[in-house]
Amino acid sequence: MAFIAESITTYYDGQQDRLNLLFVNKEKKQLVGVMVRRLLKNLLSQLPEWLALLHHGNSLPQTAEQQWHIRHLHHQVSQQTIAVTYGKVQFHEQFESFLIDTIHFAKGNRKTEDVTIKLAFLNSAKTTEVIFILTIPQLHKLLGEILKQVKTWDIHNPWEEKNANPTLSTTKPEILH
Repeated sequence: MAFIAESITTYYDGQQDRLNLLFVNKEKKQLVGVMVRRLLKNLLSQLPEWLALLHHGNSLPQTAEQQWHIRHLHHQVSQQTIAVTYGKVQFHEQFESFLIDTIHFAKGNRKTEDVTIKLAFLNSAKTTEVIFILTIPQLHKLLGEILKQVKTWDIHNPWEEKNANPTLSTTKPEILH
């Protein structure tokens, strides 16, 4: 089942210790994806370098410290410029939910001024796929909001704290799993 999401609302369920992503499509149908801590930790270990390649291609600064400062700046600007709406999560009707097993990140194919990213959220059987397209700053904002909600988790924010062990990435900028 492919579900094209128009919006994402995130909320943390403290009783189940899970992050929930409420996806809404243009027909206002709702679908909830449940994300566990392990998936978010694995995602954050790879995502900063992949996003940096999208931003800069092969013209990345030479030192790890310069790279970190640029990634930090991109993340901070996104947190300050992208607007979000806060409020209570409202469910319109009975909804389906699924455990998010994999998130694919791919550079969008649209020819626009801003680079777009296609996110595909999948369950383990690959029978549920939620697709959401956003810009790099919107992705930074989404990740910032997610990190605020799961602050009780032992998760390192790669855009806030310098990595003591810089890594080199050979990830292609087209896709990240």
